[in-house]
Amino acid sequence: MSPNVARASTIALLTALGWSGEVLDSSTIPTREGRSERLADLAVATSSTHYLCGTGGWRYLDPAPFEAHGIPVLAFHTPVDTEDPLWRWSRGISSLWALSQIGPEALVAMLVAQRDQLLLEGFT
Repeated sequence: MSPNVARASTIALLTALGWSGEVLDSSTIPTREGRSERLADLAVATSSTHYLCGTGGWRYLDPAPFEAHGIPVLAFHTPVDTEDPLWRWSRGISSLWALSQIGPEALVAMLVAQRDQLLLEGFT
């Protein structure tokens, strides 16, 4: 996917979900070499308070560059044993699929519910 298409589709998704933040191009942010260092530098540049890491990222992510800046790395796992279409096929679909299937209001509600559940479980 070209960077322009990726950027445009990401902005379209965020807009549909009601997000009104600032979009930054990672290429304009000074970062160090190394995957974990680069991600940590991007997290610092965006004032992130946490870094969510999916199962694929755990294979290579080094939490030390994040910890050096006081940014905890949290594991993100999709819910299992659910009939909810958002999560049932989440490993093989895109966020645009979810948006097109259930609509922006429902997607926002489901993501908020997932966030709230994580907060209840102590992921602050």
